[in-house]
Parts: sequence; C-alpha cells; structure tokens
Amino acid sequence: MCANKIMVISDLHYGYRIRKGVDESLAWNWLLGIVRRHKPAALLSCGDWGEAVSILEFDELLEETEVYTIYGNHEDLSVLRTLRNRSGRAVLLEDCEVIEICGARIAGINGIIAPAGGLKRGVPRKSPESFIKAAQCLRDLSVDILLVHEVIPLPEYRGKMVFREYLYTVLEAVEIASPKLVINGHLHADEPFTFSRIGNSKYLRIDSSQACKHYALVDWENAVIEVWADTRKVWVASL
Repeated sequence: MCANKIMVISDLHYGYRIRKGVDESLAWNWLLGIVRRHKPAALLSCGDWGEAVSILEFDELLEETEVYTIYGNHEDLSVLRTLRNRSGRAVLLEDCEVIEICGARIAGINGIIAPAGGLKRGVPRKSPESFIKAAQCLRDLSVDILLVHEVIPLPEYRGKMVFREYLYTVLEAVEIASPKLVINGHLHADEPFTFSRIGNSKYLRIDSSQACKHYALVDWENAVIEVWADTRKVWVASL
C-alpha cells in the first residue's frame, strides 16, 4: 500500500539568470515548496534540471523525498552522477534500468538525439540508433512509466516545432518499450502540458520551468493522474 502520489517534473531550468523576463534562480525554492506541500512518495524528472544545481541543495531535497531522474540537455552531470538517495540508490537512472515505486515500474531513456551523437557542453547526445537500442532493452521489462526528455513529434505539435526526421525515432522507441504512460519535456509550447496517446501508451508532456510551473501527480494504485499549476489542480484523468 502506497499512501502518497508520485510527483513528476520536467525542465526545471534552475539557473542564475533572467530569461525572457523570468527569474530562473527561483526554481529551486519553488520545487522545494511543492515537494513539501504534497509530500510525494518520490519525485521523478524528465531532465533539464539546469546548470545551477548543487550537491548541497540536492541534499536538502533528498531529505524530503526520493528522487529519480534521467538527463536532458541542460545539466550538470557531475552533480547528478554523484547523488544518492537515502536508500543508497543512485538518483540518475541508467538506460535499461527499471525501478519500482508504489507498484509502478519506472524506466527512462536519457538525453536527446543528434544524428551523429557526441557531447555538447559535457552532456551526451544519442544517435538515433543508440536511442532505439535503449528502448529495445526495455521491450520485455513490463515498464509502466517511461521518462523521456526528447520531443515526440505528435500531430498536436504541428506548427509549434520543426519535425526533424530523426525525431520519429522517439515515436518508434515508445512503441518498442510500450509503457502504459510516457512522460517527456524539452518542448516549450504555448500550452504548459499536453495529454494524448501514442499507440497503446498514454502520453503527458509537462513544463515545470518558472514560466509555467506545471507538474504532475500520479496515483498509480488508483490509476489517476493530476496536473497542477503551482498550487492549483488544473486537470485530472484516469490512467
């Protein structure tokens, strides 16, 4: 029995700067505030914590809840790779790794895609082939929740993004892993969240940056997902 919900964020973008009129330095205290408000069983992230994250600040967060994350493209990986939950388990999920929280089997595919792969600002990018390989190792592992950072080219996003050919690799990867729910970020659109379907999987995109302040609460045992905007519940659906 798990009394608490699982919180999910993406694209916190914690940094010491003002971007498009938004003070990103407020992101960490905002995150601590919503975690203390909801007291989730765990906090999941689809990446892009931002370059200002520190071990000291993360330790404060890890006193409140367990944290599991994949990396996106705006990270300090030297921090993320160091972090451990109080249980001793690594905060940063590896590709092909599956953890269980509140009865949900959770996995992730790290990073975004670049046709040739390689590093940018110290963060690895996947080739389309390596992205598919990461999905193939999850095929038979009964994943319930899949965390992805890269944009998924859905019809809802026509006119809001460039549909690069290699992005269809992400669609293929989701279909291979076949989770019950896939959650991603990376795309910053007019709407702070998107709920849709990809094949047999339900899909949620969430934007937790200071411009949007949205996050999800997943009650896996009761098959309910909520989207919150700061301190207000704005949407709810069955899983």
